[in-house]
Formats: sequence, structure tokens, C-alpha cells
Amino acid sequence: MSDLFKTNELSKEELIVIYERISKDYQKETQENAQLKKDIKFYKSEIERLEKLISYFKTNR
Repeated sequence: MSDLFKTNELSKEELIVIYERISKDYQKETQENAQLKKDIKFYKSEIERLEKLISYFKTNR
């Protein structure tokens, strides 16, 4: 069984390439998540603003 693991070992260079790819993907996802959080905050504030407008027009008919 140990022979199986030896044939599947990755070189240092291959591990570095894999690490860099994972790191790049993680950074991209982190940036996308940050943008989504900003978008959610914006839309939430817009919804609150519209709710206030609706409430105002309902009370001032």
C-alpha cells in the first residue's frame, strides 16, 4: 500500500502550483463576497427607503 502513496506524491513545484491556484480562487471568492455584501447593504437601504415612502403616501392621502 505504501507504493501506491509513493506513486501519487506530488513534487514541490506541483504543490506550489496547486497552492497558488487555490489561493487565487480564494481571493477571487473573497472579493466577490465583499461585493455581494455591499450590494445587499445597498438594496436593503433602498427597500427601507421605499417602505418609508410607501408609508408616507399611505398616511398622507
